[in-house]
Amino acid sequence: MSALPDKIRHLRRQQQLNQQQLAYALGISQTAYSKLERGKTALTLTHVQKLARVFQCKLSALLE
Repeated sequence: MSALPDKIRHLRRQQQLNQQQLAYALGISQTAYSKLERGKTALTLTHVQKLARVFQCKLSALLE
């Protein structure tokens, strides 16, 4: 499993968001989001940028 999906799952839980809420923020289905979070589908740069905005962190913080 990749570090980025693990980090995203951790941040989502830390901010008490569910997968549906993040899927909505990304403009994708909950099923597609679940695959991203499990590392089954690659995250695009656009997804990572949107997640950085949702989590209110720098893009580099997600990619470290």
